[in-house]
Amino acid sequence: MLVGWKVRSCVIPPWDLQPPDYNCEGQPYWFFRHLSEENIKIDVVDNGCPSKLWEQLEKKRFRFYIWQSLKKLPALRNYDLILSHGAQSAILLAFLRSLIGVKLPPHIIIDIGALNGGRDRKSEVALFRFAMESVAGLVYHVKQQEIHYQRYFPGLLTKSRFVAYGPDIDLFAPLPDVPIEDYILSVGYAKRDWSTLISAYKGLRGRKPRLMILGDSNPISGPLPEGISAMGRVSFRVMMQHIAAARFIVVPLPYIPYAVGQMTVLQSMAMGKAVIASRLPSLLNYINDGRDGVFYTPGNFRELSEKMQYLIENSIIAKSIGENARLATESKFNERLMAKGIWDSILEIVTLSN
Repeated sequence: MLVGWKVRSCVIPPWDLQPPDYNCEGQPYWFFRHLSEENIKIDVVDNGCPSKLWEQLEKKRFRFYIWQSLKKLPALRNYDLILSHGAQSAILLAFLRSLIGVKLPPHIIIDIGALNGGRDRKSEVALFRFAMESVAGLVYHVKQQEIHYQRYFPGLLTKSRFVAYGPDIDLFAPLPDVPIEDYILSVGYAKRDWSTLISAYKGLRGRKPRLMILGDSNPISGPLPEGISAMGRVSFRVMMQHIAAARFIVVPLPYIPYAVGQMTVLQSMAMGKAVIASRLPSLLNYINDGRDGVFYTPGNFRELSEKMQYLIENSIIAKSIGENARLATESKFNERLMAKGIWDSILEIVTLSN
């Protein structure tokens, strides 16, 4: 399994990392622990490089992972399946296999970015279309990505499966012993529309709770308006404490046509919090507007301000939305269901490819 982040090898699960970020010896990796009866052995390959300079080139210049694929290329015939999490971890390997006409072992992509970011550049689409010739199929968490597949990769539709994303609801659970404090929380460090959030906060009427931005210590250039604080990344345990203590959560996202913000939104929902989020394709399958979450139009700071004002003035409704959000993750959007969905999809796709 090739993943687009760093994974720490360990013997005992580290207290400060979420399950995707570590791989303990003798224990199933991440969501595969819910499939222990399948006796699956996973070789996890992260996106680390021996050279920091090369690592930065891959991340900022190439925007796909080269070293990750090349170091496993000679040993691929020893595996039964190749699973890439994201096209950045898949595209080079898929291209090379298409170039030499190799399709075994089957290669499946968990497609979080609509393959090429949902773009329509002819040269880029042509390159990805060629690379996909060696790919057995896709698993995706955003149903609206089907529009992109239909338009540019129609051959993938029959061998692709939608599986709802889900957090670990045992780990991300309500913390009833943490008292609610008088602040609104926003979490994230990439692909966040901080300017819309800050403008919305400035438009609030009457006495305002504080606004805490967590994950980005410099969300805008210049000083922050009164009432707003910002801090950089913290451990997920500290993040959970802040989520538990917040009145509600705001996840301000710019319009992006693929998976973005799902993890933050669903982890907050699992903790029983009302979440206000941009109405994006990535979240339409996960939020029932007004019941277990609240939508606003991306970029519309006035609408966001009104939604924030509403939850500030109606704390009982905010609490009810949070309770419904927890129930939604328990019944529909959780890691156990995601694991089963991914595994069942893999078996279907592999059978289809044979």
